[in-house]
Amino acid sequence: MRPRTVRKALRAVAASACVVVAVIATTTDASAAKFERQGDGTTTTCRAFKLCIYEDTSFASTMYGYDVDTYAPSLNLGGGFSDPMNDQASSIINNSSQSYCFYEDSYYTGRKHVVGFGRLFPNLKEIGMNDIITSWHPGTCV
Repeated sequence: MRPRTVRKALRAVAASACVVVAVIATTTDASAAKFERQGDGTTTTCRAFKLCIYEDTSFASTMYGYDVDTYAPSLNLGGGFSDPMNDQASSIINNSSQSYCFYEDSYYTGRKHVVGFGRLFPNLKEIGMNDIITSWHPGTCV
């Protein structure tokens, strides 16, 4: 290959990589404050966080903890990109001083359920929200 062709090809690869990095970096507002831990089936893994979302019931498996008031307008990013917790939440702990409203679909649409401050739900199936949460925001549901 000629040097000029190689440079063009490398520039195209670099530009593509920048686009992928930009898409990943702009996931959701929640991703900036997200900490991943392994749930142990008790509430102890959530003590340091205001909001904890677990992949399995009874606060087990992967847990994402959020330490600030977070908004997640969409965990389904489209184009083959998705947050690992999109449609995966099975239990929630809300240690914050405010309620959170969880929604079935992106941008605060679809079925919804409010989780009051200081509340926990070891099994989201009991409230019809198991493995369907795609967005949330602090405050009451509208």
